[in-house]
Amino acid sequence: MTPGHRLSLTADQLLRAQHQVTRTLVRGAASAEVLRLVLESAVHALGANCASLGVVDSPESRLLRHVLSVPGEDHATCDLPLEPGTPSTDAVLTGAPVYLDGRDRERQYPHLAAHLPPHAGSAAALPLVTGERVLGVIGLTWDHDHAPSDAERAFMEHFAAQCAQTLERVELHEARQRHEARLHKLLEFSTDVLLVLDASGRATYLSPSVTLTLGYGDDLAGMSLADVVHPDDLADLTDRFRASIAAPTLPLRATFRVRHREGRWVVLEMIGRNLLHDEDVRGFVCNARDVTASVQAVEEVRRREREERALTRRYRELLDLVTALDSETDPDELLVAVLERTLAVTDYARGFYHDVRGGVSTLRFARGERIEEALSVLPAVIDLRALGRSGEAMLRHETFFARADEPLLDPPEPLPRRFWRAFCAFPVVVAGELVGTFVFLAGDEDEVGEEHRQLMRALADHVNVLLERRWHLRQLDASREETLHAIGLALEYRDGETSGHTARVVRLTERLATALRLPDADQDALRWGAYLHDTGKIATPDAILRKPGPLDAHEWEVMRRHPLVGHEMLSRVPSLPPATLAVVLHHHERWDGGGYPHGLAGEDIPLPARLFAVVDVYDALTSERPYKRAWTHAEAAAQLRREAGRLLDPAVVDVFLRVLEDGDAGPGAS
Repeated sequence: MTPGHRLSLTADQLLRAQHQVTRTLVRGAASAEVLRLVLESAVHALGANCASLGVVDSPESRLLRHVLSVPGEDHATCDLPLEPGTPSTDAVLTGAPVYLDGRDRERQYPHLAAHLPPHAGSAAALPLVTGERVLGVIGLTWDHDHAPSDAERAFMEHFAAQCAQTLERVELHEARQRHEARLHKLLEFSTDVLLVLDASGRATYLSPSVTLTLGYGDDLAGMSLADVVHPDDLADLTDRFRASIAAPTLPLRATFRVRHREGRWVVLEMIGRNLLHDEDVRGFVCNARDVTASVQAVEEVRRREREERALTRRYRELLDLVTALDSETDPDELLVAVLERTLAVTDYARGFYHDVRGGVSTLRFARGERIEEALSVLPAVIDLRALGRSGEAMLRHETFFARADEPLLDPPEPLPRRFWRAFCAFPVVVAGELVGTFVFLAGDEDEVGEEHRQLMRALADHVNVLLERRWHLRQLDASREETLHAIGLALEYRDGETSGHTARVVRLTERLATALRLPDADQDALRWGAYLHDTGKIATPDAILRKPGPLDAHEWEVMRRHPLVGHEMLSRVPSLPPATLAVVLHHHERWDGGGYPHGLAGEDIPLPARLFAVVDVYDALTSERPYKRAWTHAEAAAQLRREAGRLLDPAVVDVFLRVLEDGDAGPGAS
C-alpha cells in the first residue's frame, strides 16, 4: 500500500506524531521555518499529499494571505479574499474545522472543480484560533478519499491549536523586531541625544545620535561631563545635579556648552529625571538637544533689536515731525514748525530759517536757546558765498554738516566759532531754485551724532518734497482759477450787455459763502460755478443772445437750453466738483418749482444753485440793460423780498440782504 493510501493511524502512531510536533515547536524559536517543519511532520504523519498555511492579513484588508506550502513545489496556491466560498475562508469565517471527501467537495464547492488537480481526494481546513481571534488556517489535502478517524481529527485540531500559538509568537516576535529597529533608527537619526549619567556625571549610555550632534562615537561613553563641558558652565551644571539629587522628583534642566569633537562649542539644552534609585536605570535619564543655532539666532535678534530700537526711535521722531509738518497749511507756520519740532527731537539748540534771493540770505525766523544773544552776534543778511564751504554747499543744493573744530573759510576763521560750533544747514529748493536755508546750531556739543545726521538728511528730503509739492499745488490752483476766470470773461465778451457780470457775481458769491461759513472747498466750488454758470450760452445763437427786444416763445425755448448745454460740456471736466456743476445746471430753477431745466422746487434744488440764484437775480436787477435802468439797492432788496418763497430760497435771501447791509450795496458791491 502506498503512503498516500495508508489506513487510519493507531493511537500509538498519533501519540508519536504529536510528540514529534511538540518537540519541534519547543526546541525551535518561533519562526516561519519552525511552522514549515511542523507542517512537514503533519503531512508525513497523516499521509497527506500537501499542507498549506494562510494568515489573515488584517481585519480591515479582508484578505487571507498565503504564507507557505509543503511540499512547496508540488502545490500552487494564492491569496484569497476573505469571503465565503472556499474551505479555507469558510474555516476562518466560522472558526470551525472543515472536513471534506471528494463527494462533499463536489456538492459544497462545485465552482472550484475547474481549479482542482486530477484525482483530488479529501481535504481539511483547520482554523488557527487563539482566544477569540482567528489568525489563519492550515489546509491539508489528500490525493484519495480519506475519512479521518476521531483520533486523527483530535490530532489535527490539537496540531492546529499548537500552530496558532506558534504563529501568534511569530507575529509578536516580528512586531518586537520592527519596534526595536524603529527605535534604533529614531535614536540614531534624532537630533536629540538620549544619555544616562551616573551620580558622578559620567555617561553610562549614549544614543547613536550623539555622533550627529557632537561628532563622538563610542569614545564618549565613560567620559565625565567635566571632560567636555565649557569651564564657565560647569559650576552651574554641577549645582543643578546636586539640586536634583537632593530633590529627586524635580526635573533636571540646564543649558550649557559642550566641546564638539572638532573643537568648537555646541550649546545643549538638557532636561532629565533622577532615576538613581530605579533598579533598572540607576542614573539620570536625560534628553539633550543642540540649540546652538537658536542661541546664536537669539543673540543676533537681540543685537538687531537694539539697532532697530535706535532706528525706530529715530524714525518715530521723524514720523512725528513729518506728521506735524504735513498738517500745517500756512507756509509761514510750516517753516516755524520745522524749526521748533526739529529742535525738540535733536541735539540742536538753535534753529534759523533764511530766505534766499540771488544768493543773498536774509533771516526770517529764529527759535531756540539764548536766541536773542545769538541774533545780536549773527548777521541777519549775508551773501552765501561769504560763508565758505557751508554757503557753497547751499548753492549746490546739498545738506552740510560741520564739527566745532572744522574751519569753513579760507583762510580759516578763529575756532571755536561763537554760536556756530557744530551745525547743520540744508537748502530749500523749489522748482530747481534755491529759495531758502535752514540752519541748526548745536549747544555745547562739538559734534552731532550720526543718528541725528541721518534724521536731518531725511528731514531735509521731506521738507523739500513737501514745499515743492505745495508750490506745484499752488501753481495748479492758480492756473485753474485763472482759466475759469478767463472762460467767464470770454462769455461776457460775447454778450456785451452783461459786461462785468461775472466779476460782480463772483464777489457777491464769495461774500455770501463767507457769511454762511462754508468750508473752503465748497467756497471754491461755488466761486467756480459763478465763473461758469452761463457756459451753455456758447451754443446760443447771437440773434437770440443779442436780441434788443423781448424773446418769442421759440427763442425762449432755445435760451432755456443753456443750463443743460453748459452742464453737458463741463461734466467732461473731471476736476470740477459736483457743486460747481449744480450751479451751472440749476441756477434758473425756482423755489416754487416753476423754473428750468428740471422744474425742481424747494430744498430739492441743490444749495449751491439756490445761493447763486439769489446773487444772479440781484445783479440782474442792479445792472443796466438796454431795456431797463439799473435799480437801486433798496428797490432790488424789496424785489428780492417779494420773490422770497416764490422764485428764491427765503432763508438765503435773508442772509444775503444782511451781508449787503453790512457793506456797500449796489452794483459791483464788494
